[in-house]
Amino acid sequence: MTNEIKHENPAEKESFEHQDLQASGVLYFLLSLGVATLLAALFLVGVYKFLGKREKANQPAVSPLLADVPQPVLKTKGTMKSTRRRHSPTRASRPMNEIS
Repeated sequence: MTNEIKHENPAEKESFEHQDLQASGVLYFLLSLGVATLLAALFLVGVYKFLGKREKANQPAVSPLLADVPQPVLKTKGTMKSTRRRHSPTRASRPMNEIS
């Protein structure tokens, strides 16, 4: 084992890129990333359509007894009159309305 001290040139120890990154490589990467994303999205749309069709095909038939059941209807007109308070003032009991 030697105890020699090696004197290195500091300029040789530090290195750097001697060539810049080319823009075409970045653009090719972005283009391929976009194409891969589009293909993945189309694949997922196809999978969901396939699963939807398969689910519809596996649904049991609707019973004929349930086919004629009317759908519930939400009534919005006429409900305010039935919920009005009984002691609310009427038009005849408001004297200011008769003057104008």
